[in-house]
This record gives sequence, C-alpha cells and structure tokens, in this order.
Amino acid sequence: MGRGLGGGPFSGSTTYTNAVTNGVPLFSFPSPFLPTGAAATQNAFGVNPNPTTPYTEQWNFTVERQLGSAALRVSYVGSHSAKLIYARNLNQPPPGTIPFSTNRRPYPIFNSITYYENGGNQRYNGLQAAIAKNYGNQLTFNAGYTWAKDLTDTQVGTFSGQTIQNQFDRRSEYANNLITPLHRVYGYSIWQIPVGQGHRLWNRSGIGEAALGSWQMAWNATAQSGQFFTPSFSGFDPSKHQFNRRAAGRCAGREHPSDRDTVDQQLVQCRYIQNTGMPG
Repeated sequence: MGRGLGGGPFSGSTTYTNAVTNGVPLFSFPSPFLPTGAAATQNAFGVNPNPTTPYTEQWNFTVERQLGSAALRVSYVGSHSAKLIYARNLNQPPPGTIPFSTNRRPYPIFNSITYYENGGNQRYNGLQAAIAKNYGNQLTFNAGYTWAKDLTDTQVGTFSGQTIQNQFDRRSEYANNLITPLHRVYGYSIWQIPVGQGHRLWNRSGIGEAALGSWQMAWNATAQSGQFFTPSFSGFDPSKHQFNRRAAGRCAGREHPSDRDTVDQQLVQCRYIQNTGMPG
C-alpha cells in the first residue's frame, strides 16, 4: 500500500507493508494507512530545476553505383547524442567491503532518492549496404544489411529510464544499446499485378478495371541478431551497496563481449568480485 505526492520538480512516495499477526492485519480499510510515527518506506524523486536541452549530431557518407539494371548503395552513418536525461539514486552509499545497512545511506530516513539530470551520452556508428533491382515494370526487389555499434550510458535517455547502477561511476553504464541489434538483414519485393488498363490482362477501362486493376502484392523478410545478454542477481549483495545488475553487454575485463560468446562464458566474464566489494 502506498501514497505519493507530486508537483514541481520534486515528488515523494511512502510505502506501507502490511502484515497479519494472529489473524489481525496491521492495517485495513477503511483506514489503509498506518498511524503517524509508524515505520514506513519513504522514497523521494527530483528533477534538476535547471535542465538543458539534449541534442543529437548526425553525419553520413554514401557511395552509389549502378550495376547493370541494379542500383547499389553503401553508407556510413554516425551520430552523437549528448546531455541525455539519466537517473541516479542520491541515497546510494559507495561500494565497499562493509556490509550494507541503512545507516550507510546519506539520508537514512529515506529508502531511495531518485534524481533526474542531464549528462548521458550515446554514440552510433553503422555500415549500411543496400541493393535494388527492377524486373520489367511489374516486379521490384530490394535487400540490405546493417552493421551497427550503438554505445550509451543511458539506455532510454528520458524520464522513463532506469536508475543507473552506481551513482559514483556513470562510466560503468557505458555499453551496448539494448534496442539496437548488431546485425540486421532485410529484403522485400513488390509485384504489380498485371491486370487493368495498360497491362496484359483486362487491358481496358471501366468498372472491371476499377475493381481489378492497380493491385499489388508485397513480400517482406527481416532477420536480426538478438538483444545483448545482461546478467543480474538477487539474494546477496557482494558490492555492499545494493547493486543488482550490469549494463548491457559490459562484463569484467571486457567492456563489450563478443556476440559469439555462450551464456556460460558471459556469466564467467560478468562475475562480481566479492573480495573488493566492487562489481566486476
């Protein structure tokens, strides 16, 4: 059970956890909130009151060539986004070897204090190749391939994004973008059905041409690599500050593991180093 307060650049919420003792609940309707002074989980949310506008720079270089009746295009596409919105927990203690306790939080009366501000970055580099070919006036064929490397330290870049793992080290978030596949292949074709005026079937005007003419059939196929593997854990706290996940595709010793690694190999690389208290 919880209630919240929103408004301005700041908001808060309070959560009460119910319990039943000898068949009697701690609280229930019509009084669903605990009395003043009872223990509760309090969270706070805030937004930088002086945000700046995120921006994106884009560039590309394209070479096109005709090969017989086919057209070939190869492009390099790049972009850089800066000042993206990201969230961090201001009430998160630094990693260490001391077991976690609420007293280690900067503000012990709060559970989490989520703060949104500018600072995220994203860099995209991609190679695109495409070919198009017409077969007569009725059939068009297109196919293409994209290799993309999209790295970011904020997976969403908006106020709906997740809180970063370590508020003291945003660089550890810099990893593959979850929504950008490494490889993508596509192909499609369009067939102009040869019926109606100007075509070899029903080459006449009138009601028949209006009903049967100018129809098309299209086929489309797409194949792409899957999302990056992101291990997480629960039930223990080796970093001593309630970390529970890794950035997408970022593991110990290798920031961006190969997409050819097996799950077992990636789990070994993404281990957590308990003797130092730091996430691996």
